[in-house]
Amino acid sequence: MYMHIGNNQMIRLETIIAIVDLKTIQANSGVNHHEKSIIITDKDVFYSSISSVTLLERTKVPLTKTN
Repeated sequence: MYMHIGNNQMIRLETIIAIVDLKTIQANSGVNHHEKSIIITDKDVFYSSISSVTLLERTKVPLTKTN
């Protein structure tokens, strides 16, 4: 499955290693004030304007199909 991370970007869920809230990083100088989270994958690092909480919710795959 893929996850939309903002800015018309999609990444494969299987490649995500970590989703980090930028507020938890002390030295975040040089980061655009619109960016709220960092997504670390097995090959790249992405900045997103979507909160880490919202991104985490998007990683949850429903276990059952609802009608």
